[in-house]
Formats: sequence, C-alpha cells, structure tokens
Amino acid sequence: MLLSRILIFSFVLSFNLSFGQGFAGEDSEWIFNSEPNGIIQIDYEKDTIINDEIFGKYLKTITRLIDQDTVRFEIGSIYLTDNNGIVKYSNDGFYIDTLFNFIAEPGDKWKIYEDSTLVDSIEIEVLDIFSSTINNVEIKTQSLLYKRVVGGNERTFVDTIYEFIGAKYLYLDPFDVEEGSPEGGVLRCFTNEILGNVQLDNRFTLGVDLYSMFDYECKKTTSLNFNDEFEISFYPNPSHSVLNIELPFPLKSNIQIIDIAGNVHLENNISESASIDISHLTNGMYFLLINRTDTFKFFKLE
Repeated sequence: MLLSRILIFSFVLSFNLSFGQGFAGEDSEWIFNSEPNGIIQIDYEKDTIINDEIFGKYLKTITRLIDQDTVRFEIGSIYLTDNNGIVKYSNDGFYIDTLFNFIAEPGDKWKIYEDSTLVDSIEIEVLDIFSSTINNVEIKTQSLLYKRVVGGNERTFVDTIYEFIGAKYLYLDPFDVEEGSPEGGVLRCFTNEILGNVQLDNRFTLGVDLYSMFDYECKKTTSLNFNDEFEISFYPNPSHSVLNIELPFPLKSNIQIIDIAGNVHLENNISESASIDISHLTNGMYFLLINRTDTFKFFKLE
C-alpha cells in the first residue's frame, strides 16, 4: 500500500513538472518594476506540497542600483498553483487563498486574506469576461474590481487580468502594493513557452511614468497595445454633461467611468454607440474603460 501511494504521488508530481501548472509553470517568468530604481524578477524554483496540493515555489529577486552599483538579492517567495482555471497562492507556504478565477462569471465575488490572521482582506468582483490575443494565442481575460479597506478607508481599483500572465497594473501579490515598499510595481515583462515574450502597454497612466529609472529592456518581447487595434471615438472632451461614445464593432460592451483614485462612478452596457449622462459627476479627470477591448480613454469634466 505504501509503495502504491509513493508511485501515485511520483506520477502526479512528474506529470505536473512535465506539463506545467497552467497559470504558473516552470517556464513562467515575471519582471516587475521596483521603485525607485530597480526591478523584481519572479522565477520558478521548485515544486512543494501545501495542504496536500502541489504548488510551484517562485523566488522573488530584486535588482537595484545602489550608489551606482547594481545589487541583486532575494526578497522572499510566492507559491502558485492552477487547478482548472482557479489560481491559488500562498505567501508563507501555509495559508492558501484564491488569487484568480478564470472560470468565474460577471458578478461573481470572493474575498482573499493576506494571511491566516484573516485581518487584512481584499474583495474581488468579476466585472466582465472576454478574450485577448497575444502572440497569436487566444487567452481568457477578465476585468476585476478590487476593494480593500486600509485604516478604515476603502480603496478600489479596476484592473485587467490575463490568463497565464496576471494583472496589467497590479503586482502579482495585491497585498504587497504599498507606498514605500520595494514590491508592488507594474509588470514590465512576462515570458512562458505558450505566449513567448510579452510586454504589456502599461508604462504610462494619467501622464505618469510607472517605470523606475532602472534601465531594463525586455528581450525579444511583443508589445500588447489594444488602443492601436481599436479606434474608439468619444466626444466632447472636455465634456460638460454628456459623453458620446462610438465603438468600431456592434458587440455589446461593458463601459465604466472611473476617477483617478480608482472609484467607479458609472457602469453601463452599450452596443456600437451611446450618449452617457455624466452631469451628476463632479469636475475633474476621469477615464473611460471599455472592458471588451481593455481600452482606457481619458477625459476631463468641467
């Protein structure tokens, strides 16, 4: 009996090693930005068992300029596994939570916790699901709304999540997005055997350069920029009370109007064209998110 269990475990482990783990395989590598002058690289180290499940252990290494010298050192690990589209993760190798759910439907929600104390939490809601094509590979894509309460204040953020890759703007571990932390930067580069090398179009947001001063070029990457593929018209800009939107396709699309703090003020479903009443909003800068194409457009209300 013991020998049989060992043989079964060995088969499962070898199968997992040979075919990867879906979202996070041995071949997956992420390069994130690290302020003020560095990058964080996340690479597969080994497989391990957490609560009877096989997880990949991924080593986080930071490279930074210190007094004109390039210094590289380890800053910890993250554990990831993909179970038929449900991506689980662990910070400490003990507590497990659901990071992404690619089989979820719009309206589905779940809550994740930073650790087993169950104190710091983030509520995640699926706003829309669609597909994206990266390097001629069609992958599942979601628009997610994150809600986190910090010090009694609720922070919200909308991001696009790609199968295999993760978030367009948020760090791989959303709890590590804190001001002053070396972690939490946007994704610069991603690579695996299925997609090859990928570089997302996420460097500039609201005119702010999200990359640090550290000079790093993704090798043989393919830039992914939906804004170049779809001509979306909206007017007038600046607007006073009504925003007119024209899409280049007749498909039903979910749109959101979000302020610069990430708060969603309006959500609607449109087909091809629509006139949106925004007279109830206060003056300021907003961005329009078309979830089907992962397109952001900025406009001013005055």
